[in-house]
Amino acid sequence: MVHDGVDGVDPDGRDRIELVQRLCESGRLDEAHALLDDDWVRAVGSLGYLLRAYVHALRGSRAESREATDWALLHLDGDPVDQLCLAGQVLLALGDEHRALTIGRRALAADPHDWRPRVLLADAYRELDRIQESVTLARHAVDLAPEEVEAQLALARSLSLRHALPGQRRRALTSERDRAWARAAELGADEAALAGARPPWWRRFRWLPVVVIFLGLQVVAGIDWRLAIGVLCAMLIALIGLWWVSVLRVGARPADRVQAARAATRAELLGHPGQARVVELAVAVVLPLVPLFTTGFVAAAAADGQPWPALAALCAGLGAAAAVLGGGLLVRWWYGERVWRERLLHSPYVERRLALVLVLSGGTVAMVLGGVGGGWWDAVFLAHLLFVVVGSVRGVWRLAVERSSRVAG
Repeated sequence: MVHDGVDGVDPDGRDRIELVQRLCESGRLDEAHALLDDDWVRAVGSLGYLLRAYVHALRGSRAESREATDWALLHLDGDPVDQLCLAGQVLLALGDEHRALTIGRRALAADPHDWRPRVLLADAYRELDRIQESVTLARHAVDLAPEEVEAQLALARSLSLRHALPGQRRRALTSERDRAWARAAELGADEAALAGARPPWWRRFRWLPVVVIFLGLQVVAGIDWRLAIGVLCAMLIALIGLWWVSVLRVGARPADRVQAARAATRAELLGHPGQARVVELAVAVVLPLVPLFTTGFVAAAAADGQPWPALAALCAGLGAAAAVLGGGLLVRWWYGERVWRERLLHSPYVERRLALVLVLSGGTVAMVLGGVGGGWWDAVFLAHLLFVVVGSVRGVWRLAVERSSRVAG
């Protein structure tokens, strides 16, 4: 049944908007949807479509919500911060974090002194598992509007994932989170809003890189390499399948999600030039894995007295080269020509890693083709292993330091 106050709606629509918001907060979504008839929505314009999109998102009608959001964004008159922030929250509800991030930056550029874009960006960064940026933006929002419930809630939600903040004192963060919860409750936040934040779904798979490296080490320690490669491929296919299903659940095409993520990444690089250094370090972290999972198998088998045929070893070397070239093209396509040329092609840090990849992979293939035997293979395998352990661990540490300093700055 539609709310009794519908007949007394203010002609300019403000009463109806407030009524829709109250109905949504109380969970009466069907009544809220009934208020948003086609004539009224068309008369109000973009805000009406955004309200309809918001109600659709709460009802689980993702395709309808996305359609209404897209229409509203296409027909916005200027950059109204309130409507942009509402659109961003709808996109977050739909699971489209990258587009919400882009909308949040647009709203912040329109009014750098408004707290609402910072709340939206804090929520978007939290969903993207970038907790440091989320906490920083939420703190800025609280500084700008300490009496706003949503600002306090955004800070509390971000600090609920404080275990992802390296090098910071947990007790102090917990105390800050509790103060934010308490202040939000004083300002009138309901119990549902105080439930806390859940980590992104992919954080549950953070242990997968460890498993992959462990399997690789087990392979080089003597497990059948065919079985291990099959397991690794199965894990990769499973992850791609999970991502595909998660994309389809939010009512978007996989290609659209990829393009949205790529656009958001490039926009961030333009707005924060220091982010290119993070890209450089991330590429350097991944490079040591290339020889381990290609010619590392060759070295391990030869060290066990079961050398690969020359053709198989050559294929492993070509696989390493293909991985480097393919990864380079992917990085160039994802981050853009400018980052590719200015940061990666002329980075001594990346160049040293590439040289080591070339030496290990090319040297291993050359040793097989040259018929080298004896104890040399133990040293070659150890070199592959040390490159991963020392190179990747050091790279991860430098990456964490760079991200922390960039957020602090």
